[in-house]
Amino acid sequence: MNNRISYLDIFKGFGIFFVVFGHVTHIGELRDYIWNFHMPLFFFVSGLLYNSNLRFKDFLLKRIKSIYIPYILFFCVTFCYWLLIERRVRGGEYSILHQLIGLPYGTYEGNHLYFNGALWFLPCLFATEMLFYPIGRIKNKIGIISFLLLFYIVGTMLKMNNIDYLPLGLHTAFFATIFYGLGYLSKQIPKYISDTKSGYQWLLIIVCFCIQLLCNKDYSSKINEFPFPYFLIATIGILLYLTLSIRIKKNKLIEFIGKNSLVIFAFQEPVYRAVIFAFSKILNLEVESLRGNIFYSIIIACVSILIIVPAILIYNKHIRQRINNLY
Repeated sequence: MNNRISYLDIFKGFGIFFVVFGHVTHIGELRDYIWNFHMPLFFFVSGLLYNSNLRFKDFLLKRIKSIYIPYILFFCVTFCYWLLIERRVRGGEYSILHQLIGLPYGTYEGNHLYFNGALWFLPCLFATEMLFYPIGRIKNKIGIISFLLLFYIVGTMLKMNNIDYLPLGLHTAFFATIFYGLGYLSKQIPKYISDTKSGYQWLLIIVCFCIQLLCNKDYSSKINEFPFPYFLIATIGILLYLTLSIRIKKNKLIEFIGKNSLVIFAFQEPVYRAVIFAFSKILNLEVESLRGNIFYSIIIACVSILIIVPAILIYNKHIRQRINNLY
């Protein structure tokens, strides 16, 4: 039985493409635009899907299966690739032990996930889910919002004091929980957007996009300096692509990418680095020339996702169900 919601897969599809593209390109304005909302989007959509009726034991077990076991698997696979292949080409700036510490530590700070920095998201998402669980048990919205404001204060204090080294990305999880909570509180928003006339939907998309562009230089990617404006801009970006996803309704390609965003997320860093290296040799161009060109950056991002497709098929056919059947 397929219980998937098409517009949410499209929503995640936009998000994961922006993740890959944002990592590939070195065009400053584009990176600023993308980094304004691309990770908050994933915490938000996780909150949209949060089930407040689960007992903690069931909730914890489900999150271990869906987040932490895949994290360990992806860590081991990409670590072995780095150890046997990429380290010889890219160089061994950090020791093997230094990188292995990243598995239990689960945060990028200190470059303990240097070989695959994007993996920071999974332990952080796990920590975010654990932080939100007791909040999600609160029955009134005022109580939930009060705790989210408290988390905003804690997160801001951590940022102001440069505390960015907590295990499992806890220093980020306090802010991430706010987006997760916004998703949880916004469960009815997609229905309201769906019921809105098409013209108003497009107006909302255009207004949100214009606001993003106007704020792009002043507050982009500056959560350390301007946490409150960052939250507003990120929320506007989330609303834009949520509305656009609802407008699109069905798109098999974007839905496929969104359904498999976890695997793409896990493998995109080593893959896009290899693709950039290959393109630079084939085209006889400097790496920065490729990453500074929007056309090449889009092509590299698309090729990288295409290369990951076999890993997606293997994971879905042979691994996902085995993980779900554990315990």
